Amino acid sequence: MRGSTGSGREERRKKTAIEEAKKKIAEEAKGEPLEVEINRIIAARAEKQQFERDKYFEIWDKYVMSYKYSYGRQSTFFKELFSNKRIMGAKCPKCGTVYCPPRSDCSECYQENKWIVLSDTGIVTTSVACWYVSAEFFIEVPYICAYVKVDGADTSMLQRIVSRDVERVKPGIRVRAVFREKREGKMSDFYFVPKDEYHYWLEEERKRAQG
Repeated sequence: MRGSTGSGREERRKKTAIEEAKKKIAEEAKGEPLEVEINRIIAARAEKQQFERDKYFEIWDKYVMSYKYSYGRQSTFFKELFSNKRIMGAKCPKCGTVYCPPRSDCSECYQENKWIVLSDTGIVTTSVACWYVSAEFFIEVPYICAYVKVDGADTSMLQRIVSRDVERVKPGIRVRAVFREKREGKMSDFYFVPKDEYHYWLEEERKRAQG
């Protein structure tokens, strides 16, 4: 019992000391302007930062990283763009749904899809004309982003459309893919143009490739 009583007294003494310390700090804070307290905090942090700078030697350097990443099970799509100028779709062997952009597996049947060659033509389902540059390969303003349903596919892909008249690119217009002469295995390896402008843009692409 004596041990318990002594322990209780010690706890009460500590609580009393803490409360008195809080009151003292509060009284001191009331007598000082807020700016003084802010300056004290700033000075303390600056002193700590200076200590770290003095403790550790630092120099400026540049870090550049190059890396490769894999397209995984979508590799065939990008490989065909790069090597053969072909748009590939993924067809479900069970329900027959054709996905473009491709999916490895059918989202309805959970079957592994099979690769098929699709047409380079299609129809615009949704489009928007953008008047501000937001990506490196959108070097011309305005540029058009659209969902295009490639002939033979059941889904639509988001891709850039190039036209001499951006106002004419609307849902329902027929388009055809123009492949860049210099390709990298990316979605920017091709773009769509209105079908009746195809030969014009094909020639422009050839001129661009020749410099």
